[in-house]
Amino acid sequence: MSLRNQLIAFSIVMGTVPIIATGTISYLITNPSLENAAISYQQARAIAMSNRISQTLSDIRGDIRAVSGLGIVVNPKIIAATPQDEKERVLESFRTSKKIYADLIVADTKGNVLLQAPTNNTFSIANDLLFQQVIKFKGFAVSMPQLDRDGQYLIEAGRPVETLNTGELLGVVQTKISVNEIERLLKEATLLLAESGRNYQQESYYIIDGKGEIFIATEKSLLGQNVSGIVENYQELQAAGKPVSQELRDKLVTYVPITTGEGMEKIEWGVLILNHTDEVFAAQRNLVLALVGLVIGTGVAMSAIAAWVANGTTSSLNDIATAIAESSTEIAATMEQQERTVNHQATAVNQTTTTMNQLGTSSRHSASQAEASATGAKKVLSLGDRGMKAVENTSSGMNTIREKAGDTAGQILHLSEIASQISSISTIISDIANRTNILALNAGVEAVRAGEHGKGFGVVASEIRKLADQSKNSAEKIVALVLDIQNAINLTVMMTDETIKTVESGVQIVGETSTAFTGVRDAINEIVMSTQQISLNAQQQVQAIEQVVDAMNTLNGAARETVGGISNVKTRVQQLQIAAQNLKQMI
Repeated sequence: MSLRNQLIAFSIVMGTVPIIATGTISYLITNPSLENAAISYQQARAIAMSNRISQTLSDIRGDIRAVSGLGIVVNPKIIAATPQDEKERVLESFRTSKKIYADLIVADTKGNVLLQAPTNNTFSIANDLLFQQVIKFKGFAVSMPQLDRDGQYLIEAGRPVETLNTGELLGVVQTKISVNEIERLLKEATLLLAESGRNYQQESYYIIDGKGEIFIATEKSLLGQNVSGIVENYQELQAAGKPVSQELRDKLVTYVPITTGEGMEKIEWGVLILNHTDEVFAAQRNLVLALVGLVIGTGVAMSAIAAWVANGTTSSLNDIATAIAESSTEIAATMEQQERTVNHQATAVNQTTTTMNQLGTSSRHSASQAEASATGAKKVLSLGDRGMKAVENTSSGMNTIREKAGDTAGQILHLSEIASQISSISTIISDIANRTNILALNAGVEAVRAGEHGKGFGVVASEIRKLADQSKNSAEKIVALVLDIQNAINLTVMMTDETIKTVESGVQIVGETSTAFTGVRDAINEIVMSTQQISLNAQQQVQAIEQVVDAMNTLNGAARETVGGISNVKTRVQQLQIAAQNLKQMI
């Protein structure tokens, strides 16, 4: 090999080996972190979708449970006292307030429809598979997505209606939910994560039911198809039963199962997200391109320098030095642009981490508030039980008052009878006094006729007449008093009757109050259980957010390492540029 070729080879080796070594080390350090960060981000999106669907199913379960506890559904007295249209109006008001329910149906154990909102002339759901499943399982159940008459996917959900005290099965509450509403909730749940992190242009996601059929997808043409036609090893991903990511040809595939809450049948649904690896691993590709460009540029520069040394021409050396300086300037500008890009990515990751930390703090605060609300609701439930006992004691006292009032009325009636007897006796006494008076008058007349011999008898007759007059006056006073007593007795009887009626009305009001307290206690009990469920869901959200924060911290660290590697490469390029300038000055 000629000396010129040896000098060229030596210059190329000495110029490119340090750059290649530096670039290789930087790539080996940053590539795994960037790859893991990209996979973690995609898993975080899939987990967010899975959690939102699980939360939606839990919300549906709570709403249906609230309907099954309404007085118009479980309380026979309220059911009998409330008109049919009023009951359906209450059911329709509940349905429209929640927005996502296409209908609400209450049926007995034989499937006969008792209430429905809106009214659509459905008389029986006995042949409905979900109805049969709820009757058999005796718990909350969700059906597979099904197409309706308009070609839209619907999901049915239902739970049993049971008596509050004995738990006797009374019937079933069912509803239909449009899949479009669930898809809308999914978009709301992932919007913040997408805006604060990556936003891939060609991302595809699918929600799959237990049979492997797609019922929510970014490509609407794939609805109803089996996911195995898109991802061949879907069954292996599903069998893992946990979040898993794999590279499949030119795509990164992530699968996350959708879990159900306690007391719900396992539904075996899943979330599948696909992204092109060109977009997912764009950072690694850009890093490799920058390193390759740097090595090629350095090799070209070193070759030019070696040629100048071999030829020994000053003018050629000047041209080569100028070329090196220009090439180094272009490489430095490229690396500076790459550094700004990576710095921007690191800033975005840092902002996302801060946002997720704030969201985690807010979720923990919400969980604490939900737990406090559950405690308060339990206290209110205890007060409701005390109120029930007070109402029962009041009812017992009112019944006792009613019995005593009845006894008093009987005694007053007996007293009225005795007064009537006294009045009769007084009348007899007055009659006897009148007759005695007449006899005394006749006796006085006869005494006058008898002359001197009848004077003594006349005095006696006169005294008897006076006594008869006094007896008559006394009898008349007794009659007047008896009449006053009878009037007072009659007034007392009327007041006693009014008292009995008032007591009976009070007993009825106390009964209604007891029924109302029962309804309040049941409602508070539902609030307690719902608040406990909210607290559990909030705790699950806190755990999920902490996982996302860990992933974002990993991504943040990887971005910082990338910035450090690019800064080292930039320093080397600047050194090469200074050397070229010095070489040019030496010429």
